[in-house]
Amino acid sequence: AVIPIKLEENIEAEIETTLNGKNQSIKLRGQADRIDKVGGLYRILDYKSGTSDESKLKLSAKNINADGMEALLSDDNKRYARQLLMYGLMFRYTFPELRPFSAGILSMVKISEWIHFLREGDTIEISDELLDTFQAALVEKISELYLPDFEFKHNPDSKYCQHCEK
Repeated sequence: AVIPIKLEENIEAEIETTLNGKNQSIKLRGQADRIDKVGGLYRILDYKSGTSDESKLKLSAKNINADGMEALLSDDNKRYARQLLMYGLMFRYTFPELRPFSAGILSMVKISEWIHFLREGDTIEISDELLDTFQAALVEKISELYLPDFEFKHNPDSKYCQHCEK
């Protein structure tokens, strides 16, 4: 039986780190569309009005190490996997007692393929090792923003907003 736990729940993480020699807090905030429990497994679900593709949510062994996680952070085909890892990280900080847990996309279009889960190999359970590796890669990526020679550049594939120069 599916037991609803929370709907539209704010979740957050506060990660303590050192940036440019100073102790800093990185705060992440998000909203989980649905948190439920099936058997002994908690699930974080994000509703999508479009379709999801399981290949975008499957992490291979190469993704689950530091170099692979770095690549995953910039792979556009893994954006849903990144999103669910962010939810998993925030969920772990917000609800450390709710274990084990998984994260998935609930497609409102293809009812026959209702939920696609983030997969670490063959399992949908999100491990602390995976979240620790993701957190380290995320902190590393964020720390690059603080480097004196970092330059923000517009993505040439994106449209300019009303405030940006063309």
